[in-house]
Parts: sequence; C-alpha cells; structure tokens
Amino acid sequence: MNLSKLTRTLCITFLLIINPLTGFAKEKKSSDPVQQLEQTMAFKKVFNVENFRAGIQKVDKNALDTKVKTHIENIEGNIEYRRYSSLIYKLENLEVDNPANIDFQLLLKFKSLAEFQLGEYEEAAAGFTEFLQMYPRDKDVQEIQYFLGLSQFYQRGSWLGRVFVGGSHLRDTAFLETAFGTFKQVLNRHPNSPYRNDILAKMTVIKNILSKSVLHEAEYDFNHKAFLGSLDRCGEILREYPGTQSEVKALALMKRNYLKLGLQAEADELDGIVKLNHHKFT
Repeated sequence: MNLSKLTRTLCITFLLIINPLTGFAKEKKSSDPVQQLEQTMAFKKVFNVENFRAGIQKVDKNALDTKVKTHIENIEGNIEYRRYSSLIYKLENLEVDNPANIDFQLLLKFKSLAEFQLGEYEEAAAGFTEFLQMYPRDKDVQEIQYFLGLSQFYQRGSWLGRVFVGGSHLRDTAFLETAFGTFKQVLNRHPNSPYRNDILAKMTVIKNILSKSVLHEAEYDFNHKAFLGSLDRCGEILREYPGTQSEVKALALMKRNYLKLGLQAEADELDGIVKLNHHKFT
C-alpha cells in the first residue's frame, strides 16, 4: 500500500469510528459488588452437594464398596464446608479406587471448580477446557465456560488489579486475548447471560490492556523513526479498541507521525475531526 492510500485509509477509518452518526464505543462500567455477586451466583449454582448427589444417583450403589462410599461421604462434607484442597484429594482417590462406576464428568467438574477457588488458575483452565470438549451438552456448560474465561483472565495474578500500574501492558498478553475470546463465546451463545455484567466489565479491562500494549509498540516505532509502522498501529487502536484509555494518545501520536512524514494536510484534517468530536473525549 502506498503512502497516500495508507493515510487516507486511516483517516476514513477514524471518521467511521467517531462520526456523530455512528457514535463512539463506550466502556460499560459495572460495580465490583455486582461482578462479585455474579461470580458467587455461578459458583453456588454448580458447586453444591445437591448437584454432586444428582450425579452420584446415576450410579448403581449396590456396586459400590465401603471404601468408595466413604470417599463419597467425605467429598460431600468437603463440598458443603468448602474444603477445597481436601476435596481435590478425595476426588482423585475416588477416581483411582472406582473408575468404572463414578462418572468422570462429575469428578472433573468439581475438581476444576475447587482448583479455581484455590487460585490454581492454570490447572482449573485446563480442567474446564477438557470438560467443555468432552461434555458440551452438560447442563452447567454456561457456568463452566464462564469460569474458564475467569481462569484465563486471572492467570497472571494480582497485577491484573493494577492494570495501569507496573507496566502490565508490557507483559505477555496472549492469555488475555484467549480470555477475551472465551468471554465473547459465552455472550454469543447466551446473550442474556446472568453473568453478562461481569463479563463485559472484564472485557473492558482486557481491551484497555491490549490497546495500551499496541500503543507501546506504536511509540517504539515512532522513536525508531518507523513512522509508517507507528501510524498503522495507531490505526489498529482506533479500529480494534475504540473508547479505550489509549485512544486519545493514539490520536496525538498519529498526528506526530503525519508531521514527521510531511503530511501537513492529513495532520490538519485529523485536528479538524478531533475538534468536531471534542465532546467525545470529555
């Protein structure tokens, strides 16, 4: 693509994004208590003794020996009193001692949820992924997919709570892209999901981190005189992450790239667009 076509494409893209007729993509905000309530609601719906017993009822109890029955009683107690580490241990024992009679689907579901509650997010994500591949028609599939996204989202630990402190955008963001895709699948399959507020809030966090990562790359290109590359990354922010916290900086950097390339007319046109839509940035 030649220079004039590239710059024209970027300007047109920007016009489409913030044209007053099309509106501006706004971040959806959700309070932390609401988000936490949705996570708790999803967890309680799946992780309860009644749900476990319903799965066990499918088993011929006459075929269970005393050792297995003891395992089941211990598991039910661990579920009721939220003893997650002990639960995982007992579930693994049950799987080993009686693999033919107890449904692996049930064991995998509860084990993965316990790992999630312990903060073992990589293990939980692997379990949830296996579960969804093996049992796509399970009655709790929406909740399991939701927890898969949460497991992916939380994998990098407490720095996610400090999105703009400590350079989170400089770290590997592949896991966030994966989480974004998982959350998007939940909403596509369940548009009226009861976990929608929490999902949208986390997708906004992810978009802000990813846009900041692209902005960092654009600034790097600019500082190394790769102005076309920088311009293209600025355009990526406007196309892929409208309404994020990096957008205003991307516009300013785009103008600096135009000026470095000697494209005064494009820089002036960009100024005009920003002034026309100044209310979008306040």
